[in-house]
Amino acid sequence: MTNTVHSLSDKYGLNNHALLVRFTKSAWGITKKDKEASAKLVQETGAKASMLGVYKKLIDPGQPQFKAITKNQGVASNIFRSMAGPWDKAKGGYWIITTKGLPQLETVMDNLEEKHDKLVGEFIQALPGILADAEAKGGTTYDASLIPSPEEIRAKFQFNLEREVLARGEDNAVLNLSKKMRDDIGNEAKAKEAARFKGVLDHVEETVREKLGEMLVNLREYGDSIKGTKRKRSFKDTQIDHMKGLCDLLPALNITGDQRLAKLAQDIAKHLTQTSADDLRGNKKPGDNRTDARREADAAKVREETADKTEQIIADLDNVFGDADRDAA
Repeated sequence: MTNTVHSLSDKYGLNNHALLVRFTKSAWGITKKDKEASAKLVQETGAKASMLGVYKKLIDPGQPQFKAITKNQGVASNIFRSMAGPWDKAKGGYWIITTKGLPQLETVMDNLEEKHDKLVGEFIQALPGILADAEAKGGTTYDASLIPSPEEIRAKFQFNLEREVLARGEDNAVLNLSKKMRDDIGNEAKAKEAARFKGVLDHVEETVREKLGEMLVNLREYGDSIKGTKRKRSFKDTQIDHMKGLCDLLPALNITGDQRLAKLAQDIAKHLTQTSADDLRGNKKPGDNRTDARREADAAKVREETADKTEQIIADLDNVFGDADRDAA
């Protein structure tokens, strides 16, 4: 007897237009426990060994070549999370992205992986000097026997983008089990997938609301003092980049083909990405003969109009996301 578990993936044919991706990274672990110093401290303080420990660095963590590698890996993690959506929330689980969004993710990550390989090569090349510096700074705590070979160190710096196809409906078969067991397994599978659908939609909504909210505040309060600080509200170039990012994110995570998400991306692109940050700030450009007062007045008008559009889009988000999980219920 065969029982097939029909899922939301079957309904939307996700295996045809979406797939799972996972980014993993690792670095050389330069923190080690100093057993001798830890034992001495335990003896001196009378504390239990489980309550304290002395740790040392194999190299200076502020060493430029090392920091460059970990910084690049951090950038990759942030970009990955900004272009894909959580699917399996277990540690090390896969994220989901549409086939439309995958090429852009691959392009960005390929460039960062190429940079990663270059930075690791530079680090290995500089390793003799880095270790000499560590020995000088480490004093009696430095232990050359703890340093792996250069190739072993190189292998510890990992940068991997993995891809996994979603299972097809016909693969989700439950064989030779009692009806109750089949039902239990089927219900659990469908509930887990429904939760994953909702998780992706929640992630999209949270990101959209956060970025649009920042846009609105910076437009409405431009030049105003920020309460509790000595700074004034500014409008950075990255603000428009965030709007363009939403226009990329929404199609990449529109895994159900929801027309409302497609329209949201179109509205953001039309109303919130066409005006430059320079124009919204009223910056003077070559050939601009307006007075400072006229230029600021024009910029203030554009900020107000853009803020109104942003507010309208935010006000409509409940219609976009309000019953977005209706099919997962």
